[in-house]
Amino acid sequence: MAGALIEIDISKPWLPEARRPGGFLPRLWRALSLVALVVVVLTGPALLTAGSLSLAWRADVVSGFFWLTSDAAFTVDAKANADPRTLWLTARDPLSGTPRWSVELVGPLATAYARGREVMISHFPPTPNLGVTTRSIDSRTGQSLKAYPTASAALAYVGSDVAILIDRDPAAGPEPGPDDLSRDDTGLDRPHLITARDLRTGAVRWTKRLPAGYQWSLPGVRRGTEGIVGLPPGQDWMLVVSPTRSAQVWDLRTGAPIAQREFGSGNDPSYLTALADTVLVRVDTMHESSLAGYVAATLHPQWRFRPPDIYAAPFDCANLVCFDTERSVWVVDPRDGSVRWRADGVRLRPGLFSDRLLVTGYGEQLAQFDVTSGKRRAGNEGWRVVDPSAYGAQMAVAQTSGSGRATLGLLDVASATVRRLGQVSHLSTRSQCLTAAVLVACEDGNVLEVWRPR
Repeated sequence: MAGALIEIDISKPWLPEARRPGGFLPRLWRALSLVALVVVVLTGPALLTAGSLSLAWRADVVSGFFWLTSDAAFTVDAKANADPRTLWLTARDPLSGTPRWSVELVGPLATAYARGREVMISHFPPTPNLGVTTRSIDSRTGQSLKAYPTASAALAYVGSDVAILIDRDPAAGPEPGPDDLSRDDTGLDRPHLITARDLRTGAVRWTKRLPAGYQWSLPGVRRGTEGIVGLPPGQDWMLVVSPTRSAQVWDLRTGAPIAQREFGSGNDPSYLTALADTVLVRVDTMHESSLAGYVAATLHPQWRFRPPDIYAAPFDCANLVCFDTERSVWVVDPRDGSVRWRADGVRLRPGLFSDRLLVTGYGEQLAQFDVTSGKRRAGNEGWRVVDPSAYGAQMAVAQTSGSGRATLGLLDVASATVRRLGQVSHLSTRSQCLTAAVLVACEDGNVLEVWRPR
Protein backbone atom coordinates (compact mmCIF):
# COMPACT_ATOMS: atom_id res chain seq x y z
CA MET A 1 0.00 0.00 0.00
CA ALA A 2 3.05 2.24 -0.33
CA GLY A 3 2.18 5.52 -1.96
CA ALA A 4 -1.57 5.32 -1.09
CA LEU A 5 -2.99 8.52 0.47
CA ILE A 6 -6.52 9.33 1.69
CA GLU A 7 -6.97 13.07 2.25
CA ILE A 8 -9.60 14.39 4.66
CA ASP A 9 -10.58 18.07 4.40
CA ILE A 10 -10.68 19.55 7.92
CA SER A 11 -11.09 23.16 6.77
CA LYS A 12 -14.91 22.93 7.11
CA PRO A 13 -16.82 22.18 10.30
CA TRP A 14 -18.27 18.67 10.70
CA LEU A 15 -22.07 18.51 10.74
CA PRO A 16 -24.04 15.91 12.67
CA GLU A 17 -26.23 13.57 10.60
CA ALA A 18 -29.42 15.47 11.40
CA ARG A 19 -28.02 18.76 10.11
CA ARG A 20 -26.02 17.42 7.09
CA PRO A 21 -27.62 18.40 3.80
CA GLY A 22 -28.29 15.95 0.97
CA GLY A 23 -30.22 13.12 2.70
CA PHE A 24 -29.47 9.36 2.93
CA LEU A 25 -28.94 8.42 -0.76
CA PRO A 26 -26.15 10.93 -1.50
CA ARG A 27 -24.40 9.85 1.72
CA LEU A 28 -24.70 6.18 0.71
CA TRP A 29 -23.39 6.93 -2.79
CA ARG A 30 -20.39 8.77 -1.36
CA ALA A 31 -19.69 5.87 1.02
CA LEU A 32 -19.87 3.28 -1.74
CA SER A 33 -17.58 5.40 -3.93
CA LEU A 34 -15.04 5.62 -1.12
CA VAL A 35 -15.17 1.84 -0.63
CA ALA A 36 -14.61 1.30 -4.35
CA LEU A 37 -11.67 3.70 -4.30
CA VAL A 38 -10.07 1.90 -1.35
CA VAL A 39 -10.52 -1.47 -3.11
CA VAL A 40 -8.72 -0.17 -6.19
CA VAL A 41 -5.91 1.28 -4.09
CA LEU A 42 -5.44 -1.94 -2.15
CA THR A 43 -5.80 -4.49 -4.96
CA GLY A 44 -4.86 -2.66 -8.13
CA PRO A 45 -6.81 -2.91 -11.41
CA ALA A 46 -6.83 -6.71 -11.59
CA LEU A 47 -10.15 -7.17 -9.79
CA LEU A 48 -11.84 -4.76 -12.17
CA THR A 49 -10.64 -6.65 -15.25
CA ALA A 50 -11.64 -10.17 -14.25
CA GLY A 51 -12.79 -12.27 -17.20
CA SER A 52 -13.78 -15.81 -18.03
CA LEU A 53 -12.33 -18.56 -20.18
CA SER A 54 -13.94 -20.84 -22.73
CA LEU A 55 -12.40 -24.26 -23.45
CA ALA A 56 -11.36 -24.37 -27.11
CA TRP A 57 -10.00 -27.94 -27.28
CA ARG A 58 -8.31 -30.73 -25.40
CA ALA A 59 -5.68 -33.32 -26.45
CA ASP A 60 -3.63 -36.12 -24.95
CA VAL A 61 0.11 -35.41 -24.92
CA VAL A 62 3.20 -37.22 -23.66
CA SER A 63 4.54 -35.97 -20.32
CA GLY A 64 2.94 -32.58 -20.87
CA PHE A 65 5.32 -31.69 -23.73
CA PHE A 66 3.84 -28.89 -25.87
CA TRP A 67 4.56 -25.46 -27.26
CA LEU A 68 2.15 -22.71 -28.28
CA THR A 69 2.60 -19.94 -30.84
CA SER A 70 0.11 -17.61 -32.51
CA ASP A 71 0.27 -19.83 -35.61
CA ALA A 72 0.28 -23.36 -34.19
CA ALA A 73 0.31 -25.61 -31.15
CA PHE A 74 3.02 -28.27 -31.15
CA THR A 75 2.61 -31.46 -29.12
CA VAL A 76 4.49 -34.70 -28.54
CA ASP A 77 2.09 -37.61 -28.97
CA ALA A 78 2.02 -41.38 -28.63
CA LYS A 79 -0.43 -42.68 -31.22
CA ALA A 80 -2.97 -45.39 -30.45
CA ASN A 81 -2.20 -48.84 -31.86
CA ALA A 82 1.37 -47.74 -32.63
CA ASP A 83 4.68 -48.92 -31.23
CA PRO A 84 4.76 -47.59 -27.63
CA ARG A 85 8.44 -46.75 -28.13
CA THR A 86 7.52 -44.30 -30.89
CA LEU A 87 6.74 -40.62 -30.38
CA TRP A 88 5.31 -38.14 -32.86
CA LEU A 89 5.74 -34.38 -33.21
CA THR A 90 2.38 -32.89 -34.23
CA ALA A 91 1.52 -29.37 -35.37
CA ARG A 92 -2.09 -28.38 -34.63
CA ASP A 93 -4.42 -25.56 -35.50
CA PRO A 94 -4.19 -23.34 -32.41
CA LEU A 95 -7.93 -22.53 -32.40
CA SER A 96 -9.33 -26.01 -32.91
CA GLY A 97 -6.52 -28.46 -32.11
CA THR A 98 -6.96 -30.16 -35.50
CA PRO A 99 -3.65 -31.79 -36.58
CA ARG A 100 -2.02 -30.17 -39.59
CA TRP A 101 0.96 -32.52 -39.86
CA SER A 102 2.67 -35.15 -37.77
CA VAL A 103 6.14 -36.70 -38.06
CA GLU A 104 7.66 -39.65 -36.27
CA LEU A 105 10.51 -38.88 -33.89
CA VAL A 106 13.21 -41.48 -34.39
CA GLY A 107 16.53 -42.12 -32.68
CA PRO A 108 17.86 -42.97 -29.22
CA LEU A 109 16.84 -39.62 -27.72
CA ALA A 110 13.20 -40.05 -28.75
CA THR A 111 13.28 -43.64 -27.50
CA ALA A 112 14.58 -42.45 -24.13
CA TYR A 113 11.68 -40.01 -23.82
CA ALA A 114 9.18 -42.70 -24.88
CA ARG A 115 10.38 -45.20 -22.27
CA GLY A 116 9.42 -42.83 -19.50
CA ARG A 117 11.89 -44.38 -17.09
CA GLU A 118 14.87 -42.32 -18.19
CA VAL A 119 15.69 -38.88 -16.84
CA MET A 120 17.87 -36.24 -18.47
CA ILE A 121 20.55 -34.65 -16.29
CA SER A 122 22.45 -31.71 -17.78
CA HIS A 123 25.93 -30.66 -16.64
CA PHE A 124 26.61 -27.00 -17.30
CA PRO A 125 28.90 -25.21 -16.72
CA PRO A 126 31.36 -28.04 -17.26
CA THR A 127 33.49 -29.41 -14.45
CA PRO A 128 37.24 -30.09 -14.94
CA ASN A 129 36.62 -33.82 -15.46
CA LEU A 130 33.33 -33.62 -17.36
CA GLY A 131 32.51 -31.33 -20.27
CA VAL A 132 29.20 -29.84 -21.34
CA THR A 133 26.87 -32.81 -21.47
CA THR A 134 23.36 -34.12 -20.92
CA ARG A 135 23.20 -37.67 -19.61
CA SER A 136 20.30 -40.10 -19.81
CA ILE A 137 19.96 -41.95 -16.50
CA ASP A 138 17.82 -45.01 -15.71
CA SER A 139 15.59 -43.74 -12.91
CA ARG A 140 15.26 -47.25 -11.43
CA THR A 141 18.95 -48.12 -11.14
CA GLY A 142 20.80 -44.82 -11.54
CA GLN A 143 22.77 -46.33 -14.41
CA SER A 144 23.99 -43.98 -17.15
CA LEU A 145 22.50 -45.06 -20.49
CA LYS A 146 23.76 -42.47 -22.96
CA ALA A 147 25.16 -38.94 -23.17
CA TYR A 148 24.87 -35.96 -25.52
CA PRO A 149 27.52 -33.21 -25.89
CA THR A 150 25.13 -30.32 -25.21
CA ALA A 151 23.58 -28.57 -22.22
CA SER A 152 20.03 -29.39 -23.28
CA ALA A 153 18.73 -32.45 -25.11
CA ALA A 154 15.19 -31.41 -25.99
CA LEU A 155 13.21 -33.26 -28.67
CA ALA A 156 12.44 -30.14 -30.71
CA TYR A 157 13.52 -26.48 -30.81
CA VAL A 158 10.88 -24.19 -32.35
CA GLY A 159 12.14 -21.14 -34.26
CA SER A 160 10.31 -18.64 -36.46
CA ASP A 161 10.13 -20.90 -39.53
CA VAL A 162 11.55 -24.30 -38.64
CA ALA A 163 11.66 -26.87 -35.88
CA ILE A 164 15.15 -28.26 -35.20
CA LEU A 165 15.46 -31.95 -34.30
CA ILE A 166 18.83 -33.37 -33.14
CA ASP A 167 19.66 -37.01 -32.42
CA ARG A 168 22.28 -39.64 -33.20
CA ASP A 169 23.13 -40.16 -36.85
CA PRO A 170 21.50 -43.54 -37.64
CA ALA A 171 24.17 -44.22 -40.28
CA ALA A 172 26.73 -44.56 -37.46
CA GLY A 173 25.27 -47.87 -36.35
CA PRO A 174 23.62 -49.04 -33.14
CA GLU A 175 24.14 -47.42 -29.77
CA PRO A 176 26.65 -48.97 -27.40
CA GLY A 177 25.14 -50.82 -24.47
CA PRO A 178 25.09 -49.33 -20.96
CA ASP A 179 27.97 -51.59 -19.90
CA ASP A 180 30.14 -50.07 -22.66
CA LEU A 181 29.76 -46.49 -21.33
CA SER A 182 32.34 -44.96 -19.04
CA ARG A 183 31.45 -42.67 -16.16
CA ASP A 184 33.03 -39.78 -18.06
CA ASP A 185 31.18 -40.41 -21.33
CA THR A 186 29.97 -37.17 -22.97
CA GLY A 187 28.70 -38.45 -26.33
CA LEU A 188 31.49 -36.70 -28.21
CA ASP A 189 32.63 -39.98 -29.73
CA ARG A 190 29.44 -40.34 -31.81
CA PRO A 191 28.09 -38.31 -34.78
CA HIS A 192 24.71 -36.56 -34.72
CA LEU A 193 22.14 -35.58 -37.32
CA ILE A 194 20.34 -32.23 -37.40
CA THR A 195 17.00 -32.04 -39.22
CA ALA A 196 15.12 -28.79 -39.84
CA ARG A 197 11.39 -29.15 -40.55
CA ASP A 198 9.14 -26.45 -41.96
CA LEU A 199 6.70 -25.29 -39.29
CA ARG A 200 3.84 -24.89 -41.77
CA THR A 201 4.10 -28.23 -43.56
CA GLY A 202 6.41 -30.48 -41.57
CA ALA A 203 8.54 -31.01 -44.68
CA VAL A 204 12.31 -31.34 -44.29
CA ARG A 205 14.01 -28.04 -45.09
CA TRP A 206 17.58 -29.29 -44.61
CA THR A 207 19.68 -31.87 -42.81
CA LYS A 208 23.29 -31.73 -41.65
CA ARG A 209 25.57 -34.28 -40.09
CA LEU A 210 27.73 -33.30 -37.13
CA PRO A 211 30.85 -35.50 -36.97
CA ALA A 212 32.05 -36.97 -33.71
CA GLY A 213 33.64 -34.39 -31.43
CA TYR A 214 31.29 -31.52 -32.37
CA GLN A 215 29.12 -29.65 -29.87
CA TRP A 216 26.10 -27.41 -30.42
CA SER A 217 24.05 -24.79 -28.62
CA LEU A 218 20.83 -23.00 -29.55
CA PRO A 219 20.10 -19.40 -28.53
CA GLY A 220 18.59 -18.81 -25.14
CA VAL A 221 17.98 -22.51 -24.38
CA ARG A 222 18.74 -22.97 -20.71
CA ARG A 223 20.38 -26.08 -19.27
CA GLY A 224 18.16 -29.08 -18.67
CA THR A 225 15.35 -27.95 -20.98
CA GLU A 226 13.12 -30.87 -21.95
CA GLY A 227 10.54 -31.80 -24.58
CA ILE A 228 9.78 -28.83 -26.82
CA VAL A 229 11.28 -25.37 -26.35
CA GLY A 230 10.76 -22.12 -28.24
CA LEU A 231 13.69 -19.95 -29.25
CA PRO A 232 13.79 -16.20 -28.53
CA PRO A 233 11.86 -14.13 -31.11
CA GLY A 234 13.94 -13.48 -34.23
CA GLN A 235 16.92 -15.55 -33.06
CA ASP A 236 16.99 -18.13 -35.87
CA TRP A 237 20.56 -19.39 -35.53
CA MET A 238 22.59 -22.03 -33.74
CA LEU A 239 26.19 -22.36 -32.58
CA VAL A 240 28.33 -25.31 -33.71
CA VAL A 241 31.80 -25.89 -32.22
CA SER A 242 34.47 -28.25 -33.61
CA PRO A 243 36.98 -30.24 -31.50
CA THR A 244 39.61 -27.59 -32.29
CA ARG A 245 37.30 -24.80 -31.04
CA SER A 246 36.44 -23.48 -34.47
CA ALA A 247 32.99 -21.91 -34.03
CA GLN A 248 30.33 -21.44 -36.69
CA VAL A 249 26.93 -19.79 -36.52
CA TRP A 250 24.31 -21.41 -38.79
CA ASP A 251 21.14 -19.85 -40.19
CA LEU A 252 18.29 -22.11 -39.06
CA ARG A 253 16.23 -21.32 -42.14
CA THR A 254 18.81 -22.72 -44.54
CA GLY A 255 21.48 -24.47 -42.49
CA ALA A 256 24.12 -22.25 -44.11
CA PRO A 257 27.01 -20.80 -42.04
CA ILE A 258 26.71 -17.04 -41.56
CA ALA A 259 29.74 -16.44 -39.30
CA GLN A 260 32.91 -18.26 -38.28
CA ARG A 261 35.70 -17.61 -35.77
CA GLU A 262 38.65 -19.58 -34.39
CA PHE A 263 38.86 -19.85 -30.60
CA GLY A 264 41.41 -22.66 -30.29
CA SER A 265 44.68 -20.73 -30.42
CA GLY A 266 46.33 -19.60 -27.21
CA ASN A 267 44.26 -20.53 -24.16
CA ASP A 268 41.56 -23.01 -25.14
CA PRO A 269 38.09 -21.92 -24.03
CA SER A 270 36.49 -23.73 -21.14
CA TYR A 271 33.19 -23.54 -23.00
CA LEU A 272 31.27 -21.75 -25.73
CA THR A 273 27.52 -21.33 -25.48
CA ALA A 274 24.67 -19.36 -27.01
CA LEU A 275 22.83 -16.76 -24.97
CA ALA A 276 19.66 -15.22 -26.40
CA ASP A 277 21.46 -13.02 -28.93
CA THR A 278 25.12 -13.46 -28.02
CA VAL A 279 27.80 -16.14 -28.27
CA LEU A 280 29.48 -16.45 -24.88
CA VAL A 281 33.08 -17.71 -24.51
CA ARG A 282 34.67 -18.53 -21.16
CA VAL A 283 38.43 -19.03 -20.78
CA ASP A 284 40.03 -20.32 -17.57
CA THR A 285 43.76 -20.19 -16.89
CA MET A 286 45.91 -20.67 -13.81
CA HIS A 287 45.92 -16.92 -13.25
CA GLU A 288 42.43 -15.73 -14.15
CA SER A 289 39.13 -16.41 -15.83
CA SER A 290 37.42 -14.30 -18.47
CA LEU A 291 34.06 -14.12 -20.19
CA ALA A 292 33.63 -12.57 -23.62
CA GLY A 293 30.51 -11.88 -25.61
CA TYR A 294 30.37 -11.96 -29.42
CA VAL A 295 27.63 -10.70 -31.73
CA ALA A 296 25.88 -13.82 -33.00
CA ALA A 297 25.39 -12.64 -36.57
CA THR A 298 29.09 -11.78 -37.10
CA LEU A 299 31.06 -13.23 -34.15
CA HIS A 300 32.62 -9.80 -33.66
CA PRO A 301 33.71 -8.99 -30.07
CA GLN A 302 31.12 -7.18 -28.00
CA TRP A 303 32.39 -7.11 -24.40
CA ARG A 304 34.82 -8.88 -22.10
CA PHE A 305 35.12 -9.05 -18.30
CA ARG A 306 36.43 -11.11 -15.43
CA PRO A 307 33.47 -12.99 -13.91
CA PRO A 308 32.85 -13.44 -10.19
CA ASP A 309 34.47 -16.52 -8.71
CA ILE A 310 31.33 -18.68 -8.61
CA TYR A 311 30.16 -21.88 -10.27
CA ALA A 312 27.15 -20.64 -12.20
CA ALA A 313 25.26 -20.82 -15.49
CA PRO A 314 24.99 -17.50 -17.38
CA PHE A 315 21.81 -16.13 -18.97
CA ASP A 316 20.46 -12.82 -20.27
CA CYS A 317 19.04 -10.23 -17.86
CA ALA A 318 17.94 -7.23 -19.93
CA ASN A 319 21.21 -5.43 -20.80
CA LEU A 320 23.07 -7.31 -18.04
CA VAL A 321 24.30 -10.89 -17.59
CA CYS A 322 22.91 -13.08 -14.83
CA PHE A 323 24.54 -16.11 -13.21
CA ASP A 324 22.43 -18.85 -11.67
CA THR A 325 24.14 -20.66 -8.80
CA GLU A 326 21.13 -22.81 -7.78
CA ARG A 327 20.84 -20.87 -4.51
CA SER A 328 21.01 -17.33 -5.84
CA VAL A 329 21.27 -15.18 -8.95
CA TRP A 330 24.16 -12.77 -9.45
CA VAL A 331 23.52 -9.81 -11.76
CA VAL A 332 26.65 -8.48 -13.50
CA ASP A 333 27.28 -5.53 -15.80
CA PRO A 334 29.21 -6.94 -18.80
CA ARG A 335 30.77 -3.57 -19.57
CA ASP A 336 33.06 -3.71 -16.53
CA GLY A 337 32.29 -6.99 -14.75
CA SER A 338 30.88 -5.28 -11.67
CA VAL A 339 28.31 -7.17 -9.62
CA ARG A 340 25.22 -4.96 -9.55
CA TRP A 341 23.22 -7.02 -7.04
CA ARG A 342 22.30 -10.52 -5.96
CA ALA A 343 18.92 -12.19 -5.38
CA ASP A 344 18.94 -15.09 -2.93
CA GLY A 345 16.49 -17.97 -2.86
CA VAL A 346 14.75 -17.19 -6.15
CA ARG A 347 14.99 -18.07 -9.83
CA LEU A 348 14.83 -15.21 -12.30
CA ARG A 349 13.37 -15.29 -15.79
CA PRO A 350 15.67 -14.03 -18.57
CA GLY A 351 14.83 -10.44 -19.40
CA LEU A 352 14.53 -9.22 -22.98
CA PHE A 353 11.30 -7.23 -23.03
CA SER A 354 12.03 -4.78 -20.25
CA ASP A 355 15.12 -2.81 -19.29
CA ARG A 356 13.50 -1.80 -15.98
CA LEU A 357 12.21 -5.00 -14.39
CA LEU A 358 13.22 -8.63 -13.98
CA VAL A 359 10.59 -11.13 -12.86
CA THR A 360 10.80 -14.55 -11.26
CA GLY A 361 10.71 -17.69 -13.40
CA TYR A 362 8.66 -20.87 -13.65
CA GLY A 363 7.53 -22.40 -10.36
CA GLU A 364 8.30 -19.28 -8.32
CA GLN A 365 5.93 -16.92 -6.55
CA LEU A 366 5.63 -13.89 -8.80
CA ALA A 367 7.95 -11.06 -7.82
CA GLN A 368 9.64 -8.26 -9.71
CA PHE A 369 13.03 -6.67 -9.21
CA ASP A 370 14.42 -3.35 -10.37
CA VAL A 371 17.12 -4.10 -12.96
CA THR A 372 19.48 -1.38 -11.77
CA SER A 373 19.25 -1.74 -8.00
CA GLY A 374 17.79 -5.20 -7.43
CA LYS A 375 15.15 -3.71 -5.15
CA ARG A 376 12.09 -5.90 -4.90
CA ARG A 377 8.95 -4.07 -5.91
CA ALA A 378 5.61 -4.44 -4.18
CA GLY A 379 2.53 -5.70 -5.98
CA ASN A 380 1.16 -8.86 -7.62
CA GLU A 381 1.49 -10.91 -4.46
CA GLY A 382 -0.37 -14.21 -4.49
CA TRP A 383 0.38 -15.10 -8.11
CA ARG A 384 2.64 -18.03 -9.07
CA VAL A 385 4.56 -18.30 -12.35
CA VAL A 386 3.26 -21.29 -14.34
CA ASP A 387 4.83 -20.27 -17.65
CA PRO A 388 8.13 -22.02 -18.55
CA SER A 389 8.77 -19.80 -21.58
CA ALA A 390 11.69 -17.43 -21.20
CA TYR A 391 11.35 -14.72 -23.81
CA GLY A 392 7.73 -13.72 -24.45
CA ALA A 393 6.43 -10.25 -23.73
CA GLN A 394 3.62 -11.85 -21.72
CA MET A 395 3.57 -14.84 -19.40
CA ALA A 396 0.94 -16.93 -17.64
CA VAL A 397 0.52 -16.78 -13.87
CA ALA A 398 -1.97 -18.49 -11.58
CA GLN A 399 -3.62 -18.30 -8.17
CA THR A 400 -4.58 -21.73 -6.84
CA SER A 401 -7.14 -22.70 -4.23
CA GLY A 402 -7.61 -25.74 -2.03
CA SER A 403 -10.46 -26.97 -4.25
CA GLY A 404 -8.07 -27.70 -7.13
CA ARG A 405 -9.35 -24.81 -9.18
CA ALA A 406 -7.10 -21.95 -10.22
CA THR A 407 -7.43 -18.44 -11.55
CA LEU A 408 -5.23 -17.77 -14.56
CA GLY A 409 -3.71 -14.38 -15.20
CA LEU A 410 -1.63 -12.77 -17.90
CA LEU A 411 1.44 -10.78 -16.83
CA ASP A 412 2.74 -7.97 -19.01
CA VAL A 413 6.48 -8.37 -18.44
CA ALA A 414 7.45 -4.77 -19.22
CA SER A 415 4.99 -3.18 -16.80
CA ALA A 416 4.56 -6.12 -14.36
CA THR A 417 0.77 -5.74 -14.40
CA VAL A 418 -1.53 -8.77 -14.27
CA ARG A 419 -4.82 -9.18 -16.13
CA ARG A 420 -7.16 -11.86 -14.77
CA LEU A 421 -8.34 -14.27 -17.45
CA GLY A 422 -10.68 -16.59 -15.56
CA GLN A 423 -10.87 -19.87 -13.64
CA VAL A 424 -9.79 -23.34 -14.76
CA SER A 425 -9.81 -26.75 -13.07
CA HIS A 426 -7.18 -29.47 -12.74
CA LEU A 427 -4.20 -27.13 -12.49
CA SER A 428 -1.59 -28.69 -10.22
CA THR A 429 1.56 -27.16 -8.80
CA ARG A 430 3.53 -28.93 -11.56
CA SER A 431 1.34 -27.76 -14.44
CA GLN A 432 2.81 -25.59 -17.17
CA CYS A 433 0.94 -22.95 -19.17
CA LEU A 434 1.78 -20.96 -22.28
CA THR A 435 0.03 -18.02 -23.88
CA ALA A 436 -0.04 -16.73 -27.46
CA ALA A 437 -2.38 -14.35 -29.27
CA VAL A 438 -5.82 -14.82 -27.65
CA LEU A 439 -5.14 -18.32 -26.31
CA VAL A 440 -3.78 -19.82 -23.12
CA ALA A 441 -2.82 -23.50 -22.92
CA CYS A 442 -2.09 -25.58 -19.81
CA GLU A 443 -1.13 -29.19 -19.27
CA ASP A 444 -1.92 -31.31 -16.26
CA GLY A 445 0.03 -34.52 -16.65
CA ASN A 446 -0.79 -36.01 -20.05
CA VAL A 447 -3.73 -33.76 -20.92
CA LEU A 448 -3.41 -30.42 -22.70
CA GLU A 449 -6.27 -27.92 -22.52
CA VAL A 450 -6.46 -24.73 -24.56
CA TRP A 451 -8.76 -21.85 -23.60
CA ARG A 452 -9.70 -18.53 -25.10
CA PRO A 453 -10.92 -15.52 -23.07
CA ARG A 454 -14.60 -14.66 -23.53
